[in-house]
Amino acid sequence: GGSDGILDMNAMQEEDGYDAVEWAAALPGSNGKVGLVGRSNPGLYAWYAAIADPPHLTSIAPVVATADPLRLVPYIDMVFSPTIVPWLCYTAVRETLSDMSDLDVESAFNHLPVIEAAELAGCPRRQFWDDWFDHQYLDDYWRALSIEARLDRVKVPVLGIAGWYDDARGNIRNFVGLDTLSDPPFQRMVMDPGAHKGIDYVNGDFGPQARIDHRALQLRWFDHYLKGLDNGVDSEPPIDLFIMGDNEWRQEKEWPLARTEFTNFYLHSDGNARGPAGEGTLNTTAPTGDEPSDSYVYDPGDPTPYLVDARELELGLNEDYSEVHAARSDLLAFTTEPLAEEMEITGPMTATLYAATDARDTDWYVMLLNVYPDGTAERIQEGVARARFRNGFDRPTLLDPDTVYQYDMDLWFAGMVIPAGNRLRVVVSSALFPTYDRNLNTGGDNERDTAFVAAHQRVLHDAAHPSHVTLPVIPRR
Repeated sequence: GGSDGILDMNAMQEEDGYDAVEWAAALPGSNGKVGLVGRSNPGLYAWYAAIADPPHLTSIAPVVATADPLRLVPYIDMVFSPTIVPWLCYTAVRETLSDMSDLDVESAFNHLPVIEAAELAGCPRRQFWDDWFDHQYLDDYWRALSIEARLDRVKVPVLGIAGWYDDARGNIRNFVGLDTLSDPPFQRMVMDPGAHKGIDYVNGDFGPQARIDHRALQLRWFDHYLKGLDNGVDSEPPIDLFIMGDNEWRQEKEWPLARTEFTNFYLHSDGNARGPAGEGTLNTTAPTGDEPSDSYVYDPGDPTPYLVDARELELGLNEDYSEVHAARSDLLAFTTEPLAEEMEITGPMTATLYAATDARDTDWYVMLLNVYPDGTAERIQEGVARARFRNGFDRPTLLDPDTVYQYDMDLWFAGMVIPAGNRLRVVVSSALFPTYDRNLNTGGDNERDTAFVAAHQRVLHDAAHPSHVTLPVIPRR
């Protein structure tokens, strides 16, 4: 952001990538083969360049590349993330020198309307900031920025590196997208236990073997694809996974793993899953009768919190939520019995929720946690469904109040072993603030409006409405 010109993160990525590659190929000493690297958004720009398909691009090796903008930044599954505000200040190098120590993010996050948050924090209000709020559903603006929708244009080999707690989440999604093509380029996927900025932000000690040199992996990759060295990178298994809990690296041939046993864990209760004293249970037995539903009130004026320091630019860590959840009555908790044997969950995860509200629009969140015998409840992942997008991000439709709808959520992925004696927990809420903005429950414009109403929420888990999470259980060797 310190160069001349105007920053627009949503314009010219393909053209600039194409031009940069062709410029580099013509430099003195170039052999005409160009590779691209980049972390975070620059990793995304490497993907945009690959989609542009410049003649001299030979390979890309992005690290923690950002996913499609409606899946992560600035929207997370079409729910705006106020945590983008510190990023705006961080990239405004000329104005702020990237110093966010005095940034009043709390006031900015809590302010309504959301569209004023950047200026309230003292960040420059770029044109693309307004563009984001002019396009609050999947339309041609977002389609033009999609990587996933145009992966069939990628012709060069790809080395993708990321971590299980990397909130950018693009690595696995792009690997799967390429892998499903009829004639995909060769690719490798590496997943370590790190977060967006590395392993030091993740709770837990995974051993020295967990730390890998991303640059060394990229150099070995480019030694083959740019310099022609026969070092075996094109004949090794395509996936390297660090399995947390085992704390070992494992090579695999496909994603999801062929031996995965996708297992439903069903929500159960006698209507008593709400709040600190909640007694909801979670097991693999589907409901067979008329279990009573569970209810809570979601108040946008006091939203359920999400543990995040947005100045760190890390949005998805394995924080301990035991105290947060113990203090709230606006959530439901469902917990397994202590596991008799260790359980590996490695692969994609989903949730299916049957729920009703008296509002015209609202949000539903499902968080999966690993609960230790001492009560520590570490976040594994979560997913969101903004009710108006239940039929698709491109088809916003308001609710009929008090009508039961099915919500299907992407819980992203995991690669870990849950020890024997630990428990799994599913927590359902209607806010995870400020990583996700508040649904005002009115059916209006959540980013431009200031008025909100409380919503009375009901989650069903009976035989006709078997709310559950689906986990990728891997048989233990």
